[in-house]
Amino acid sequence: MNFFDDDVLGQLDLNELEIMRERARHFLSRVQFQVELKNSTARPLSRFTFQESGFVFYAEKVEDGVLINPALPPNFGNRDISTRPSEELERWSCRPYIETREVPSGTRYIVHCLDGGAWDRPTDWGSFASLNDAMVCISERC
Repeated sequence: MNFFDDDVLGQLDLNELEIMRERARHFLSRVQFQVELKNSTARPLSRFTFQESGFVFYAEKVEDGVLINPALPPNFGNRDISTRPSEELERWSCRPYIETREVPSGTRYIVHCLDGGAWDRPTDWGSFASLNDAMVCISERC
């Protein structure tokens, strides 16, 4: 049986279609998590589930609800907001995150957020010399 056939779907009642849609969304979200993991660099990541939304993310760690070095969707840093999948927008819109970079003077903490400030990428909220300074930036903007 091909469940993508309109004739098959047309035979299902509304309740069956709703159940199927919810299961498909759950399945696709799990696929998306794996895509993000495969897209990330070869660093150890842990799984984090946010209680308020139920969204699952992979990152090196979480500080006060902020993802540090998260696994990001493919082309996350250079995709027009209008072409992003709705599931991606739902998970990432207005969710600031921090990426770390090693530089000769030490670690830089770069704060990004998909907040609509740039049409083609997450907005860069700033680069900081300490995690605390990066967290202050986030708390002042959110």
